[in-house]
Amino acid sequence: MYVPNRQWATEVIDLVGDFPTGSPLSKDVTDTVTQAVQYLRRGWYLHHPDDDRDASDLDSTPDEAVHEGVYG
Repeated sequence: MYVPNRQWATEVIDLVGDFPTGSPLSKDVTDTVTQAVQYLRRGWYLHHPDDDRDASDLDSTPDEAVHEGVYG
């Protein structure tokens, strides 16, 4: 797993790790990280070896998936 050698990266990991019992900030950060990962996955910018490329949310081309999520 790649983690930037930055203090903010450690703070984000700690906040997400504290979810769901952490501070209200941990809930906000976890929500933001989750949405970012979904955006990247739907746009095919990020994938996992176990991802099913035939999944219904990945049926469109990368550009269509991103624009559909953002604009429509």
